[in-house]
Amino acid sequence: MVKLLCPTRLVLVLSSMFLLLPAHGEQPNGPQIGDINWYLADSYCNFFRTGHTFEYDDPASWQFVFLTSLVSDSKITSERGYARINGVLRELELVERTLTDFGERRLYRTYGDAPVTLTVTMHTGEKGSEHTNYTGTINAQGPGGQTSVSFAGDCGV
Repeated sequence: MVKLLCPTRLVLVLSSMFLLLPAHGEQPNGPQIGDINWYLADSYCNFFRTGHTFEYDDPASWQFVFLTSLVSDSKITSERGYARINGVLRELELVERTLTDFGERRLYRTYGDAPVTLTVTMHTGEKGSEHTNYTGTINAQGPGGQTSVSFAGDCGV
């Protein structure tokens, strides 16, 4: 004999099943990219959300959406990325760098279980003697889907 749940109990059972999903760290729309307040960051690439105003002498304006840092020893130099993903500042490894007709595309990945992948699409702008300006998008893909944010910034000394 099959025992059926009354409609009220059925709704409660189904509701409790959906409440368990966020407990596993999944975001309903994918990984959320937040801002990093890193005053006097010694970074190689500095990307801000499109429309952000940066002022060197104002610590509150040091709000980055993505940074990179060059790390080297006597044999090799590597570039590491930094992003605030789901509220946590994460270090990312550079997995792939591809030159394109408009600039370059970089693929970064977080360390650890359930990695988040950032695809940084960089459109080359004005070039200076020590830096290059870029605009573009950062697409974050991981558990729960993907999100993106547009940026402006530069890379160089």
